[in-house]
Amino acid sequence: MTNRGHTGDVEFDRISVSADGSGQQSWLMALRAPHPGLAADVSRYCGYVENAPGPVSRREVPNGRVSLVISFGDPIDLLDLANSARRTGRFTSFVTGLGDGYAITEHAGRQQGIQIDLAP
Repeated sequence: MTNRGHTGDVEFDRISVSADGSGQQSWLMALRAPHPGLAADVSRYCGYVENAPGPVSRREVPNGRVSLVISFGDPIDLLDLANSARRTGRFTSFVTGLGDGYAITEHAGRQQGIQIDLAP
């Protein structure tokens, strides 16, 4: 679902929503483009909710963006950072930067928050 909006004489996308629920696991994601005045610095906004009956692990690959993640769910464990000297640990809100290696993350099964993708 996409809603269209206006700011002055400029039209831009409002919200695009995706969802999936298979078995006991489900997720909902809402994407929004930034206001045109922020487009040089902000790529997109993403709100998300994920529910699973147990831990969820992911391999996060480099994507050419800097992301600010503000979590309202379970903490996210950073288990491994390939090609990096940064420490692993448990986080709720954090900033990811540019890199050339993957990261392994895990959470207990309930995650919700906002991700703001910024231009490097």
